[in-house]
Amino acid sequence: MQISLNKNALLRLGTELIRLAHNYKGGKHYHIDPIENEDASQVMGIILHPESCELIIC
Repeated sequence: MQISLNKNALLRLGTELIRLAHNYKGGKHYHIDPIENEDASQVMGIILHPESCELIIC
């Protein structure tokens, strides 16, 4: 697995992970699916490339 992020993406991901840490409830997890066609869903400020695998943050 390879993750490629530019400076702004790293800052945004870090911000979202800090928010998650402050609001974390035991047992909760987030599924982030790759975009399909024109349908893009954004969870925690993350959009995955269509060829990416699903990302689960626990």
